[in-house]
Amino acid sequence: MLSLYIILGIIAFYVVAGIIGAIVLNQVMFCKHLKEVDNPCFLSFKDYENNLDREEFSYQIDKKIIIGGYIYVSKTKYDSSKEMIILSPGYGHTHLQYLLDINFLCNLGYKVLAYDHYGTGLSSGKTLKNLYFSKYVMENLLNYIKEHNINENKKVILYGHSWGGYTVVASKKNDLVAKIISRSGFNAPIKAINDAATRKNILLSYLNPFNYLFNLVVHGTKALTPCVKDLKKNNQNIPTLVIYAIDDLTVSNANSLAANLRMNNLPNIYYIVTQDGGHNSLLSVEGQKYHKTIVKEYAQLKTNEEKSSFANKLDLVGHYKLNPVVTKSIIDFLS
Repeated sequence: MLSLYIILGIIAFYVVAGIIGAIVLNQVMFCKHLKEVDNPCFLSFKDYENNLDREEFSYQIDKKIIIGGYIYVSKTKYDSSKEMIILSPGYGHTHLQYLLDINFLCNLGYKVLAYDHYGTGLSSGKTLKNLYFSKYVMENLLNYIKEHNINENKKVILYGHSWGGYTVVASKKNDLVAKIISRSGFNAPIKAINDAATRKNILLSYLNPFNYLFNLVVHGTKALTPCVKDLKKNNQNIPTLVIYAIDDLTVSNANSLAANLRMNNLPNIYYIVTQDGGHNSLLSVEGQKYHKTIVKEYAQLKTNEEKSSFANKLDLVGHYKLNPVVTKSIIDFLS
C-alpha cells in the first residue's frame, strides 16, 4: 500500500510540476509587451532614411485593440502601378527588424505596409495574447484596407516571416489578396511554442503535453489548429511562395510550412528550399556571420564610450547583403 502512495505521489508531483511549468512558459513568452531592440548591431530606420520615406499607420479593431506600424516607399523607385505589400513580422520585437526586407521590396517599386503584432511596438496590448491571435489581426487589417481603400484600388500581396509566415498563410483572405510570400513559417502554433522551449533547454520538452493541455483549456482548439487545416478550410488557392532553409534551427523541418504544405500536396504552392540560410535566409550567410560577430563583440563592451565608438564604426547596410538565391525567387514570383 505504501508503494502505491509513493507512485501516486510521484504522478501527482509530475502533473502539478508540468502544469505550473506550462503556465510559467506561456507567461514568459506572451505576458509582456515587446519593444524594439536597443542594440546598434540591428538595423534602424536611420540606416535607410536616405532611400525610404515612411508615414505612420494605425487602425482600430475595437476599444482595446489598436494596431500600428508604418507605410514605406522608396524615394526614387516607387511604382504606383504595383500592388501594396503587407508585411507581417516574426516573434521577438517589432516590424523594424524587417528593414532589410522592407528596403528590398521598396526597391522593387512596391509600397510596403509593415505593422507590429498586437502586444508589440506601436500596437496596443500589455501582452501578446498567443500566436494564433495574429490571424484575427490580419483578417481585420485586410478588411480595414478594403473599406478605407488604403490600397488605392490595387491588389495586395502578403509577406511574412516566421510568425508572420504562418499568419499570412493561415488567416482568411478577402478578395484583395493577389499573392502570398511566406519565409520560414511554421505550421502548428503549439508546436512552435514547444520547439522554442526545447531549444532553450532540452529538459523543457517535459512540458510539451502540459503545454498542449494549458492552451486547450485557456484558448480552446483554435490554439492547436495547424496552418494547413486553416488553409484547407478557407479553400483559397492564392499563389503562395514558401521559402525555407533546411538548417533553420528556429522552425523545425517537421513543423515547417514547407514540409507540411508539400505533404498535403496543396495547389498553387511554390517552394524554394535551400540547404543553408538558417531562420533568416533573406540575409546572406556572410551577413549572418558578420551580425553574430558584432553582436558578440558589442556584448563584451563595458562603458558607454566604448559602445558609442564601436557603433560609429559599424557598416550594417554594407555588410548585411541579400541572399541572391532567395531574392531571385521572390522577384521571379512577383513578376
